[in-house]
Amino acid sequence: MTLSFGTRLGRYEIRSKLGAGGMGEVYLAEDTKLNRKVAIKFLPTDSLASEQANRRLLREARAAATLDHPNICAIHEVSEEEGRSFIVMQYVDGETLDMRMKRKPLDMSESLSIAAQVADALAEAHAHGIIHRDIKPSNIIITPRGQAKVMDFGLAKVVVSEVGGEAETQSLLTAPGAVVGTVPYMSPEQVKGAPVDARSDIFSFGVTLYEMVAGRQPFARQTPAETMAAILRDEPPELAQSGIDSPHELDQLIRHCLAKNPAERFQSARDLALTLRAMSTSATRSTSIPARPTRRIHPLVWVGLALFVSLLAIAWWQPWRRTPAGQSQQRLISSFPGGHREASFSPDGSLITFINDSGGVPQVWVKNLAQGDPIQITTGEIPAHRPRWSPKNDQIVFSRAGSIWSVPPLGGTARKVIEGGSNPNWSWDGGRLVYEKDEQIWTAKAEGSDQRKVEGVPTPDILLADRMPAFSPDGSLIAFFQCTKGPIGDVWVMPSTGGQPRQLTFDDHFGGTPVWTPDGRFIVFSSLRAGSRTLWKVAASGGSPEPVLVSAGEDTDPELSRDGTKLIYTNTRNSFILTLWNPVTHQTRELMEARYDITDPSFSPQADKISFFVVENDGDIQVHTINLEGGNSIQVTRAKGERNIHPRWSPDGLWLYFYQIRPTFSFRKISVSGGQSSEIAAGWAWGTHSAAEVDPQGKLIAYVRQEKDRPPVTMIREIATGKETVFKSSFMERQWSKDGKAILGIELAPSDSTTIREISICSVETRACRQLTRGRSAQWSSDDSRVYFLRDGKSGQEKELWAISSAGGEEKQLGVLRFHPIGTFYDVSPKGEIVYVRFNPGKPELWLTDFPRP
Repeated sequence: MTLSFGTRLGRYEIRSKLGAGGMGEVYLAEDTKLNRKVAIKFLPTDSLASEQANRRLLREARAAATLDHPNICAIHEVSEEEGRSFIVMQYVDGETLDMRMKRKPLDMSESLSIAAQVADALAEAHAHGIIHRDIKPSNIIITPRGQAKVMDFGLAKVVVSEVGGEAETQSLLTAPGAVVGTVPYMSPEQVKGAPVDARSDIFSFGVTLYEMVAGRQPFARQTPAETMAAILRDEPPELAQSGIDSPHELDQLIRHCLAKNPAERFQSARDLALTLRAMSTSATRSTSIPARPTRRIHPLVWVGLALFVSLLAIAWWQPWRRTPAGQSQQRLISSFPGGHREASFSPDGSLITFINDSGGVPQVWVKNLAQGDPIQITTGEIPAHRPRWSPKNDQIVFSRAGSIWSVPPLGGTARKVIEGGSNPNWSWDGGRLVYEKDEQIWTAKAEGSDQRKVEGVPTPDILLADRMPAFSPDGSLIAFFQCTKGPIGDVWVMPSTGGQPRQLTFDDHFGGTPVWTPDGRFIVFSSLRAGSRTLWKVAASGGSPEPVLVSAGEDTDPELSRDGTKLIYTNTRNSFILTLWNPVTHQTRELMEARYDITDPSFSPQADKISFFVVENDGDIQVHTINLEGGNSIQVTRAKGERNIHPRWSPDGLWLYFYQIRPTFSFRKISVSGGQSSEIAAGWAWGTHSAAEVDPQGKLIAYVRQEKDRPPVTMIREIATGKETVFKSSFMERQWSKDGKAILGIELAPSDSTTIREISICSVETRACRQLTRGRSAQWSSDDSRVYFLRDGKSGQEKELWAISSAGGEEKQLGVLRFHPIGTFYDVSPKGEIVYVRFNPGKPELWLTDFPRP
């Protein structure tokens, strides 16, 4: 059926035919009710021959219609005319990507910008459980302003299901534009007729990106059968070997997308989009500006220009202007399965040992940097951590199960060296080890004897970050990371025999893992400063830190070769997503995303806003609010240099109470509209006076007082007078009921203050408690009728969400939430929606680069 100009389909009037292909015919139409242009798509009649097919189309189109993203072509509605269902979509003025590439080759900046937008669109669809299955240039429209719009989300699945399953589609893949799409863009799973998931879209995306950069398809052959065989068997030609001037990192990214095994590809389009955004930003900054026509310049202007250049050269030679090592050639070492981290060089720098989790349990591996596959040298069900290669080349030490072990570099039986210890590091002569034990720093001989505690190490209020101690080359000093206020802190040094420590950095940033340069002049470390967490160095004598790498982060675990020429480090692209989740419908809505911590969300009393705190790019920590649609984000606290955490709403919703950890330790409140905050309690830190919450009447504060080597105690404080009384000992994670008559919390076993026993409800008036169930992070429902709580899931980040009547009875598991390891914070709305911060850990990869001598 071909529709002519003026044909009416309900309120839609056909204007012209835009095109046709395997996914159906598309027409330009006028929405006469809303006076706007729309695109109308009729799918092939042979794929919609039954009522079941039409119902499936309606279901898939409705699912796709939930996608609201600037890089996705929106679906307005699904209707029917003369027995044929059609889809009404947003009309996008522009040209398809394949037409754009035929008209003029894309430059690198343009390719990366388009690719990042398409990856963003895939991430949005995959988050809603929608797989495209037909990503290719002809399904991507580029507007005159350079915006990419991805078409036909969810529709390929409808067509595939109507031809008898994917295994039967292979006979249909004989020409471009057939029902499942063009053959050269299909993933190996699609070619084999195997089940597909979101990673199939990532493969097709990789094919499209390769074509954008190289100007040709990577697997295209003379016949469809040969093309399918190439998809299953061949590797794409390297861009550099094909004469394409592109960054090495881009070639590695494309190959990561085009891995035959889905487990070896990017595991989420979100991580892919973040990586491309960083590349796109870098490419934009390095893009040359076209030369303008030459003008005749007056001689005096030349004199001024020469003077300016001289001054610029002088400024460039200042130490803080020198080009950092991050601009050197970087090489991805992690080109094999698994996540890789914590690398250490062999004495001659030709080999590395590192942690690889490809088998599910992190173990110690060894790899030749020049060639060959990596070799696993430890096994078992207990994870290994932090392997360090001996300077004598005779062993590798590592942490396992709270002790320090040793294994020969080429494999063999591991033996325990030190009982009770972690994060070992060698002296440069290989004679001694430095390590952490019982929140202190210790040293011992290489075989484990002569264990000595290093006296003088500062004691933090609460230790949330590893110190990672490291000997100086001459053995006289130990560098370490000292956390001061939670997982943030600074680099310190102290004599290896004990004594007075000396602070080198004074920024209180997220960071760690210090290592020495071979000449002992500098310490290289990871730090969140200047907009990203990457690698810096500071002189051992003190001074201002200088950048070592220039990157989007997150770079950790630096290690230098013994000759000081090579630097290896771990790069991981994590993301934190403020998320609303409905346990009944399992619908998810993402409100905000960041590369660094978004933490501790909480619903306002009216349930129209959410408060949370964010680690800003400059290292400050500020309180924010946002509405439930993900808009109207407001930064409430704004003072430069402040770190404000754990906000909680006042009962009337007009104020936010929060902790300040810089410049002072205090518990404070601020108007939701912002302004100056006021102090409620001085000297309160989260580690000593934690989880403070104001009662529904706004008169009392319940908080948990924690003192070293003593069980926690829940206290009640009168706001007006400051008077305090003990509510209950060995009781923590408490929360007021909505009527203020009870407190919900966790009781600890009297014999062991670290073992959670029961979730309990205690009367405020009588202090009597009744045990409800086992778990942690308990939360009331809005009417106090139910209690939500968490239990451990299959992994450290996964937690099972459960619910039980506050009167007791049957428990029900609602779902699984993925949290950051530091905190399992969530809240429940009156509608039963859950707000939490979903942690998407990136794949840790090892990168190698040159390290310039100072």
